Amino acid sequence: MTAVIRTERLSKRYRSGTLALDELDLEVEAGEVFGFLGPNGAGKSTAIRVLLDLLRPTSGRAEVLGVAPRDGGPQLRSRIGHLPGHPRRTDQRARSALAARVPRPAA
Repeated sequence: MTAVIRTERLSKRYRSGTLALDELDLEVEAGEVFGFLGPNGAGKSTAIRVLLDLLRPTSGRAEVLGVAPRDGGPQLRSRIGHLPGHPRRTDQRARSALAARVPRPAA
């Protein structure tokens, strides 16, 4: 089988010094169902945002559908469904990405 998501030592540290993702090693094979479970602050949303290139990692590698999120960007996101539970007002990049995916009603 082929991994559709692969991370190696993926980390994200914010400017404040908060370590939100600490060397995540993950491999999800095609056909598997995978969910992120954990308490608030465990890095679930951060990991997903990094995999969608809505956040850049501090270190490590990620690959989604055979492409690094940084290289795939919008084309990669167009192949993936993501509905955040609580988008932050300050996350302009995430809001813009979501807005681009919402169909506009016909006039």
